[in-house]
This record gives sequence, structure tokens and C-alpha cells, in this order.
Amino acid sequence: MTYHKEDNMLKCHHCGHVELYPECCPKCGYTKLRRIGYGTERVVKEIKDLFPKAKVARMDSDIGKVSHQAETILRDFRDGKYDILVGTQMIAKGHDFPLLTLSAVVLADIGLALPTYRASERTFELIAQAVGRSGRSAKEGEAVIQTFNPRNYAIVYGAKQDYESFFITEMKERKIAQYPPYTYLILLNFSSKKEEKCDKAAMDFKKDLQAKNFENVTLLGPLVPYFSLENGNYRRSLLLKYKKREVLEEYLRDLLKRFSSVAGVRISINVDPLDY
Repeated sequence: MTYHKEDNMLKCHHCGHVELYPECCPKCGYTKLRRIGYGTERVVKEIKDLFPKAKVARMDSDIGKVSHQAETILRDFRDGKYDILVGTQMIAKGHDFPLLTLSAVVLADIGLALPTYRASERTFELIAQAVGRSGRSAKEGEAVIQTFNPRNYAIVYGAKQDYESFFITEMKERKIAQYPPYTYLILLNFSSKKEEKCDKAAMDFKKDLQAKNFENVTLLGPLVPYFSLENGNYRRSLLLKYKKREVLEEYLRDLLKRFSSVAGVRISINVDPLDY
């Protein structure tokens, strides 16, 4: 749940759940709650405190949901009606701001902790794109990157916009960890209203798969996904790394038929997942 100061609401950006910000802890009744973290609203507040005369606009997923509001903000910033634009990664991609001379990335390394083998790739992409936003016209540009991990190769090469060096390093890392393009991936997703049923189904599925002893197949899990509870359903995952598609995929189709009768558990397969 993410706190939104503008309307004093807690919102889940994944499933869409919304509720009022509580005045006290719903479990213990403690009233001195602290709001921590740095969302776009918090950054805007800090910037306005530092630069009270500057005209500041905000651009994030909430703004983007309002019809034409996003286009209006981007056009006004491009035309110089705003001095500073604060936003999520959506403002770093594909926009040309001729008057922009300074771009900055806050908490540039936060994406490195996301549960995906493409975390470094996405971090590099974001930084390289953000760096490229400033100084696109005759004016000289500058970029500032705030990070707690300044030596990470994704951040170092992203700041330099060094695509070749990043590619070479990233491919070495993926080969060691056996991620695409060196293996195929399949993600098995389990969901149930009851957590114990979800856990049992995932474990039974794992035991059946391990008993086959497939060659060049690595099984990870059951994993607790980044979003472990969604719309009242508990979620678990199994991640498979493998070399040959035909044998394993035929077995999984048969296994799904046998496990489809498990009451109260939904099982789905995601071939070549980008996130897990």
C-alpha cells in the first residue's frame, strides 16, 4: 500500500485496492504512526521547500490515469511553463525537452532489488534514458544520479551510456546464474484463498517434478512472490530453468491436467516470464 498525501489515502498500485489512511494501528491501536519513504509527492514537497519560487509539476501513474492531464503537463513543461518536473520513469522515456539542462535520478539503485533477472537491465535502461534527457539542444546538459550502490555496473555504465560494456558484463552475469538467453524459463503460479492449500499444491507439484529427474533442469522454490497476497488470494511460485523445451513442456501439460482437480487452488503457467 502506498500513501497518497493529496487525498490521505492508501492505494495498492497492483490490484487497485484503496482505503483511508488509518489514524492508528489496526492491530495494537498505536496512534503515533510515521510515514517514511520517498514517492513523487514527497520529492515535490522537498523541492518546493528548497526552491519556493520554482514552478513544480508532478507526473506519475496517478496523474497519467486522468485523461489528457499527462499530455498537458508534458507540453507545458516542454514550453517552459514549469521549471521542474518530478515524476516516475515514465518521464525519462521518449520525451524531448529542448530547454532541459539538468536531469536527476533519485534512489537509482532501488530497481536492482526487484525479483527479476532483468533488474540490472532495467536499471541501466532507466539511468541511460534519464541521462539522455538533458542537453539535447544547443544548451549543455548535466545529470545527477543519487544511489547507495555507486559501483554497481548497471549504474556506472548507465551514467556513461556505455551500452556495449553493460551488455558484455550483463551476459557474463546471466551465464553464471543460468538465466536467458542461456536457458529457458517457466514460472508456475499457484493461488488460493487458503495459504496452507497454496503451499501444499506448490510442494506437491515440486515433488512430482523432482521425481522425474529431468536433465539440465533447475527448480527454484516454492517462492513467495513480490506480491504474495492479491485480491484475497495467497500466491506461491515455482521457477524452472531448462535447456530443452519439448520434453519438459509436454510433461507440464500432463501435470497440469492431473493437478487441475485440486479444489480451491488455481494453477497457471507463464512461459518465458519477465518478472516473478
